[in-house]
Amino acid sequence: EDNGTGQYISYYGGGVYVESGASFVLAGGTIYACGVQSGATSAFGGGIYSNGGSVTVTGGAIRNCVLSTDLNANGGGIYLKRGGDDRRYPSFTMTGGIIADCSAMYGGGICAAPCAVRITGGSIENCKASERGGGLYVGGHTNGPGSLLDAAISGCEAKRGGGVALIWFAELELGENARI
Repeated sequence: EDNGTGQYISYYGGGVYVESGASFVLAGGTIYACGVQSGATSAFGGGIYSNGGSVTVTGGAIRNCVLSTDLNANGGGIYLKRGGDDRRYPSFTMTGGIIADCSAMYGGGICAAPCAVRITGGSIENCKASERGGGLYVGGHTNGPGSLLDAAISGCEAKRGGGVALIWFAELELGENARI
């Protein structure tokens, strides 16, 4: 997306782009080294970007996806945004798989703004955010609480919330078998 003058350039979905009403399932395979390295004013979703669509991760991997921009970089691995004409909340479920070595300004592994996330398995490892949410960033009303149940977030770093950052009324349930 370019404003026509070349002064403000935004990139969406380095690996996969999911619109409102559409769905994507990562059941195997790898989304690897996707993202934006330079030249963008803002960037969203190095591995996967969802604007009101459904994203499910049951297996596979998102690795080494990096967003670095002049102004705003959200969701190194995955970015989930409420969107579309109906302002639909995106659906995100993770039951397996791995998100590893991804980075961004906000949400090195996953940035959900706003979106209720349901993570019942899998892992987020060694992801970094220069600001908030090295592993997971959840911002805004989440249309019900999100959950982190039988999953692990490890080795992640950020200025605020190395493992998890909850911002602006976000809610997250941490299960007995979850590990941060």
